[in-house]
Amino acid sequence: MAPRKCLNDPNSFCYICGRFTFVKNRIKLEDNVKSFYRNYFNISISNQDKSWAPHVACKSCVESLRRWNNAKSKMPVTWRKKIVDSRSISHFEG
Repeated sequence: MAPRKCLNDPNSFCYICGRFTFVKNRIKLEDNVKSFYRNYFNISISNQDKSWAPHVACKSCVESLRRWNNAKSKMPVTWRKKIVDSRSISHFEG
């Protein structure tokens, strides 16, 4: 049995936002981008030794991280777990 392989090149997608990115809007994940990412998310970019991981980011994400990194007063990033109230979800009404 042949090994499974993704039909899409992982470098077609931004490592940061996950959206499809055209070639002209791709930026390689170099040291400065990795540093911006680590400073913002408080986690390092990983899996760069894997062929299935994107090795690019879109210009929009890189520019946003760069602006945040260069800001005079940086707001701490706090990620919260999304809470879904099951009583408010109705798949079928009738």
